[in-house]
Amino acid sequence: MGTLFEQPPRELNLVTEKDATSKLYEIKNFATIHGIGYDDAFKLFELLEYSRRTNLMVTAGDIQDEQISGLGELLIRYIDKIDFIARLLDQRM
Repeated sequence: MGTLFEQPPRELNLVTEKDATSKLYEIKNFATIHGIGYDDAFKLFELLEYSRRTNLMVTAGDIQDEQISGLGELLIRYIDKIDFIARLLDQRM
C-alpha cells in the first residue's frame, strides 16, 4: 500500500484506438471460446471493470486512512510538545 512520501510516480494512461481494437478482439475471442454472445461477453467485461474500480476505490480509501492516521499522530506529538512548553513557562512565572 502506498504511503505519504512513498508513492510511486503516476503515469497518465490514455486509451488509444489500438487499445480499443485490442479489447474488442479480446471480447470477441472470449465469446467465441466460451460459446456465448458478444453482448454477454461485453457485459461480463463490464462487470469485471466495475469490480476493478471498486477495488481501486477501496485501496485509495485505505491509503487515505493511513495518511490521515499519520497526520493525527504528528498533531498529537506537536500538541504534547506545546503543552510541555506551556507548563515550563507557567513554572517560570
